[in-house]
Amino acid sequence: MKSSVTITFHGHACFTLDGDGHRLVFDPFLTGNPAADISVDRLAKVDAVLLSHGHGDHLGDAIPIATRGGATPRTVIPMHYNTGDVIKADPEEFTRRVGARSQVVVLRPGQSHTLA
Repeated sequence: MKSSVTITFHGHACFTLDGDGHRLVFDPFLTGNPAADISVDRLAKVDAVLLSHGHGDHLGDAIPIATRGGATPRTVIPMHYNTGDVIKADPEEFTRRVGARSQVVVLRPGQSHTLA
């Protein structure tokens, strides 16, 4: 059985991927982004937030998405540290920011993580 993935571009570097029963959001810079076609409050529940790096125009709304009630992703994956004020060299800082509701998985080059 062939599965499909729907990719939606939301502006700047933000994409959602829907497929195999999961919804992922990449680099959710929505608030304050004049190119964004959707607001955070209209973004449907996501299973994971994936960040390419910690610059504000990629990190964007990752923390509000990860901590909002009723639609908290199971996994937040910051992939690259030391590039912004919020994501520090210590992943524990980001873990503290997203709270106990989201699991933080830090991927190093060549590593992978499977959403169950």
